[in-house]
Amino acid sequence: MRRRACRLSMEFATAKKRHDIGRLLEAYRGAVNFYVRSLWRNPGALDKQTLARLPAERTRLQSMQKDQALRQALSMVSSTRRSAKALGLAAQRPRFKGRAVLCHGVTLEPGRGSFDLVVRLSTLRPRERITLPARKTRVLNKWLARPGARLVQGGALSEKAIVVWVEFPEPQARERGDVIGVDVGIGKLIASSDEQAIGMIGGQSRPGSAALAREAKASAARASPATPPSTMPSNSCRGSDFLPSALKT
Repeated sequence: MRRRACRLSMEFATAKKRHDIGRLLEAYRGAVNFYVRSLWRNPGALDKQTLARLPAERTRLQSMQKDQALRQALSMVSSTRRSAKALGLAAQRPRFKGRAVLCHGVTLEPGRGSFDLVVRLSTLRPRERITLPARKTRVLNKWLARPGARLVQGGALSEKAIVVWVEFPEPQARERGDVIGVDVGIGKLIASSDEQAIGMIGGQSRPGSAALAREAKASAARASPATPPSTMPSNSCRGSDFLPSALKT
């Protein structure tokens, strides 16, 4: 299965709903950063022992939101250490300021009228949800039009938008079609997907090399400037004009 992310604006949310979302994000980011600091010193896992490092009295999150915060902290710590190791650098503890990835507590439902999608979001208060009207974008409709496509329940929340995911089956690989793939190489000048080799290998001419040479000469003639090089104006555009001064030699 493949997934594609699509951004939905929350411009239609009321001021009160925006306030509730802001409070949720503040508490969520605080919990993620708490777990990041804890995991940076003492490794942990997605289990009750690691989850209990943040006592219930020190967070406003519900249990499912707290679980998601630990998941995101574990992912951040792991990816930061792997990246630093691959680059040969000393790992530095990350700080989370981004979107809250919520796999639970976010429900996507069909809408009515001009708002064709409804997002229901759990808040910091148990059994209390807010309803956010939204409009599907052209990009979202494009992916939903794929055979077997569906919206994944959940989303990545920020103050101004929510990112949702569309999941659809892997398309079948095409063995034949109207398009020919071309690979430009050294051993073979051009190799096409229908098993034709065109060009020079070891000084030996391959079929079509003469035609390629004629086409290259014609292309060079078409691309040559109408004004001879010696009479080109001094302020003509050069490739180096687009380079930062620090990179010019």
